[in-house]
Amino acid sequence: MEPIRRKRPQNFVNFLAFLALAAFLGLVMASSTLAKQTSEPKRLTNAKGGDCVACHGQAQVMPEGHDDTKDMTYEDCLACHDGKETASLRTNIPLGHIHHLQGVSCQDCHGDSGEYNALETDECFACHDSGEGVAKLTEGHGEENPHNSPHYATDLDCELCHHVHEKSENYCAQCHDWALVVP
Repeated sequence: MEPIRRKRPQNFVNFLAFLALAAFLGLVMASSTLAKQTSEPKRLTNAKGGDCVACHGQAQVMPEGHDDTKDMTYEDCLACHDGKETASLRTNIPLGHIHHLQGVSCQDCHGDSGEYNALETDECFACHDSGEGVAKLTEGHGEENPHNSPHYATDLDCELCHHVHEKSENYCAQCHDWALVVP
Protein backbone atom coordinates (compact mmCIF):
# COMPACT_ATOMS: atom_id res chain seq x y z
CA MET A 1 0.00 0.00 0.00
CA GLU A 2 1.33 3.37 -0.97
CA PRO A 3 1.55 6.04 1.74
CA ILE A 4 -0.89 8.99 1.56
CA ARG A 5 0.91 12.17 0.78
CA ARG A 6 -0.20 15.35 2.39
CA LYS A 7 -0.10 18.56 0.41
CA ARG A 8 2.62 20.81 1.48
CA PRO A 9 1.60 23.55 3.88
CA GLN A 10 3.74 25.95 1.81
CA ASN A 11 1.20 25.85 -1.04
CA PHE A 12 -1.56 26.83 1.36
CA VAL A 13 0.54 29.67 2.79
CA ASN A 14 1.33 30.92 -0.73
CA PHE A 15 -2.36 30.80 -1.60
CA LEU A 16 -3.30 32.83 1.51
CA ALA A 17 -0.56 35.36 0.75
CA PHE A 18 -1.89 35.73 -2.79
CA LEU A 19 -5.46 36.27 -1.52
CA ALA A 20 -4.28 38.85 1.02
CA LEU A 21 -2.34 40.74 -1.66
CA ALA A 22 -5.29 40.66 -4.08
CA ALA A 23 -7.66 41.93 -1.37
CA PHE A 24 -5.24 44.68 -0.38
CA LEU A 25 -4.78 45.85 -3.98
CA GLY A 26 -8.55 45.77 -4.52
CA LEU A 27 -9.11 47.96 -1.47
CA VAL A 28 -6.41 50.42 -2.54
CA MET A 29 -7.88 50.75 -6.01
CA ALA A 30 -11.44 51.08 -4.75
CA SER A 31 -10.53 53.70 -2.17
CA SER A 32 -8.56 55.81 -4.66
CA THR A 33 -11.45 55.67 -7.14
CA LEU A 34 -13.97 56.57 -4.44
CA ALA A 35 -11.80 59.43 -3.19
CA LYS A 36 -11.46 60.75 -6.74
CA GLN A 37 -15.21 60.57 -7.37
CA THR A 38 -16.16 62.40 -4.20
CA SER A 39 -13.47 65.07 -4.47
CA GLU A 40 -13.85 66.02 -8.13
CA PRO A 41 -16.89 68.30 -7.89
CA LYS A 42 -15.15 70.40 -5.24
CA ARG A 43 -12.24 71.28 -7.53
CA LEU A 44 -14.07 74.02 -9.39
CA THR A 45 -16.06 75.39 -6.47
CA ASN A 46 -13.87 78.50 -6.18
CA ALA A 47 -12.62 78.67 -9.78
CA LYS A 48 -13.37 81.79 -11.78
CA GLY A 49 -14.82 81.44 -15.27
CA GLY A 50 -12.14 82.01 -17.90
CA ASP A 51 -9.23 81.29 -15.55
CA CYS A 52 -7.79 78.27 -17.40
CA VAL A 53 -4.54 78.34 -15.47
CA ALA A 54 -6.39 77.85 -12.18
CA CYS A 55 -7.12 74.31 -13.31
CA HIS A 56 -4.75 73.60 -16.16
CA GLY A 57 -1.72 74.87 -14.26
CA GLN A 58 -1.95 71.86 -11.97
CA ALA A 59 -0.20 68.75 -13.21
CA GLN A 60 -3.03 66.41 -12.21
CA VAL A 61 -5.52 68.13 -14.53
CA MET A 62 -3.15 69.37 -17.24
CA PRO A 63 -4.29 68.19 -20.67
CA GLU A 64 -1.81 65.73 -22.13
CA GLY A 65 0.67 67.57 -24.33
CA HIS A 66 0.00 70.99 -22.76
CA ASP A 67 2.81 70.93 -20.17
CA ASP A 68 4.35 74.02 -21.73
CA THR A 69 1.18 76.08 -21.21
CA LYS A 70 0.80 75.81 -17.46
CA ASP A 71 1.88 79.42 -16.86
CA MET A 72 -0.27 80.92 -19.60
CA THR A 73 -3.10 83.37 -19.02
CA TYR A 74 -6.63 82.98 -20.38
CA GLU A 75 -5.79 85.43 -23.15
CA ASP A 76 -2.82 83.24 -24.10
CA CYS A 77 -5.15 80.24 -24.31
CA LEU A 78 -7.27 82.15 -26.83
CA ALA A 79 -4.36 82.09 -29.29
CA CYS A 80 -5.37 78.46 -30.02
CA HIS A 81 -8.83 78.12 -28.47
CA ASP A 82 -11.71 80.37 -29.53
CA GLY A 83 -13.15 80.75 -26.02
CA LYS A 84 -16.36 79.07 -27.15
CA GLU A 85 -14.98 75.58 -26.81
CA THR A 86 -17.86 73.16 -26.90
CA ALA A 87 -16.01 69.97 -26.09
CA SER A 88 -16.90 68.73 -22.66
CA LEU A 89 -14.20 67.93 -20.19
CA ARG A 90 -13.58 64.29 -19.37
CA THR A 91 -12.67 62.46 -16.18
CA ASN A 92 -10.63 64.96 -14.16
CA ILE A 93 -13.03 67.90 -14.04
CA PRO A 94 -16.74 67.18 -14.21
CA LEU A 95 -17.93 70.37 -15.89
CA GLY A 96 -17.99 71.44 -19.52
CA HIS A 97 -15.90 74.41 -20.64
CA ILE A 98 -18.94 76.16 -22.00
CA HIS A 99 -20.65 76.21 -18.58
CA HIS A 100 -17.47 76.98 -16.67
CA LEU A 101 -16.64 79.95 -18.91
CA GLN A 102 -20.14 81.32 -18.24
CA GLY A 103 -19.46 81.18 -14.49
CA VAL A 104 -21.80 78.23 -13.87
CA SER A 105 -20.75 76.13 -10.88
CA CYS A 106 -21.62 72.52 -10.05
CA GLN A 107 -23.98 73.76 -7.32
CA ASP A 108 -25.86 76.02 -9.76
CA CYS A 109 -27.30 72.94 -11.46
CA HIS A 110 -26.94 70.17 -8.90
CA GLY A 111 -27.64 72.08 -5.67
CA ASP A 112 -25.69 71.99 -2.41
CA SER A 113 -26.44 68.39 -1.41
CA GLY A 114 -23.06 67.13 -2.60
CA GLU A 115 -24.77 64.55 -4.82
CA TYR A 116 -24.19 65.20 -8.51
CA ASN A 117 -26.91 63.19 -10.20
CA ALA A 118 -27.94 63.55 -13.85
CA LEU A 119 -30.36 66.40 -14.48
CA GLU A 120 -33.78 66.23 -16.05
CA THR A 121 -34.61 68.38 -19.08
CA ASP A 122 -36.88 70.60 -16.96
CA GLU A 123 -33.84 71.48 -14.84
CA CYS A 124 -31.94 72.52 -17.98
CA PHE A 125 -34.84 74.82 -18.85
CA ALA A 126 -34.23 76.79 -15.63
CA CYS A 127 -31.50 78.57 -17.63
CA HIS A 128 -32.13 77.46 -21.20
CA ASP A 129 -35.74 78.66 -21.55
CA SER A 130 -38.12 75.99 -22.89
CA GLY A 131 -38.24 73.57 -25.80
CA GLU A 132 -39.87 76.24 -27.93
CA GLY A 133 -37.34 78.86 -26.82
CA VAL A 134 -34.37 76.62 -27.58
CA ALA A 135 -35.88 75.74 -30.98
CA LYS A 136 -36.21 79.45 -31.78
CA LEU A 137 -32.56 80.09 -30.80
CA THR A 138 -31.28 77.33 -33.09
CA GLU A 139 -33.34 78.21 -36.18
CA GLY A 140 -31.17 78.55 -39.26
CA HIS A 141 -28.11 76.84 -37.75
CA GLY A 142 -28.07 74.08 -40.29
CA GLU A 143 -30.05 71.94 -42.67
CA GLU A 144 -32.51 70.94 -39.96
CA ASN A 145 -33.30 72.28 -36.51
CA PRO A 146 -32.68 69.42 -34.07
CA HIS A 147 -34.67 71.25 -31.40
CA ASN A 148 -37.77 71.31 -33.61
CA SER A 149 -37.65 67.94 -35.30
CA PRO A 150 -40.40 66.33 -37.36
CA HIS A 151 -40.18 63.38 -34.96
CA TYR A 152 -40.46 65.10 -31.57
CA ALA A 153 -41.29 68.73 -32.38
CA THR A 154 -40.07 70.77 -29.38
CA ASP A 155 -40.52 67.96 -26.84
CA LEU A 156 -36.82 67.81 -25.95
CA ASP A 157 -34.65 65.43 -23.97
CA CYS A 158 -31.43 67.45 -23.59
CA GLU A 159 -29.35 64.55 -22.23
CA LEU A 160 -30.04 62.54 -25.38
CA CYS A 161 -27.44 64.63 -27.27
CA HIS A 162 -25.81 67.01 -24.80
CA HIS A 163 -23.51 65.33 -22.27
CA VAL A 164 -21.90 67.84 -19.93
CA HIS A 165 -19.42 65.37 -18.45
CA GLU A 166 -18.46 63.46 -21.58
CA LYS A 167 -18.40 64.02 -25.33
CA SER A 168 -21.79 65.03 -26.71
CA GLU A 169 -23.22 63.25 -29.71
CA ASN A 170 -25.15 64.00 -32.86
CA TYR A 171 -28.10 61.72 -32.13
CA CYS A 172 -29.76 62.65 -35.44
CA ALA A 173 -26.76 61.22 -37.34
CA GLN A 174 -27.83 57.71 -36.38
CA CYS A 175 -30.36 57.94 -39.21
CA HIS A 176 -29.65 61.22 -41.02
CA ASP A 177 -26.56 62.52 -42.79
CA TRP A 178 -26.50 65.89 -41.04
CA ALA A 179 -23.29 67.49 -39.90
CA LEU A 180 -24.56 69.06 -36.69
CA VAL A 181 -22.06 70.36 -34.14
CA VAL A 182 -23.37 69.38 -30.72
CA PRO A 183 -21.94 71.33 -27.77
